[in-house]
Amino acid sequence: MDKILICKIIIPLFLLCSCGNSEKAAEELSNEELVFETPPPLDSEFEKIVKTVTATVVKEPFVNQGGHEIEGVFDFFLNFENQNWFVKFSAGKVLRTDLENIVGQTAKFSLAILDGLWDTDDPMMQSRIGKYVAIYEILE
Repeated sequence: MDKILICKIIIPLFLLCSCGNSEKAAEELSNEELVFETPPPLDSEFEKIVKTVTATVVKEPFVNQGGHEIEGVFDFFLNFENQNWFVKFSAGKVLRTDLENIVGQTAKFSLAILDGLWDTDDPMMQSRIGKYVAIYEILE
């Protein structure tokens, strides 16, 4: 009788423990799949935040936190909605040279307004932070 009682207790415990571990392993795997080394491709959810705007390209000298202008380094902004929006090139598809060719001009852009680090994607690095634009296409 004691052996039967032990089997009735130990076997279910063993099954519960092994099931819990497999669920945990599956959960860890699904969490790993959510980590992207590069931004995810545009999909239907992400496309909902992409919009078309008409904006003027602005190029300004980079000024560090100490208030000193760094020679030869520039930031790009799109001016629309009565505001200059910082352009984060690593978040979009348009290159710096593409905007360099139309500084001071007005064009239509496909873009997303995002919020986060401007200068880097590494939260351990010092960066300006706030709303910025990621440009996906120059339409005109």
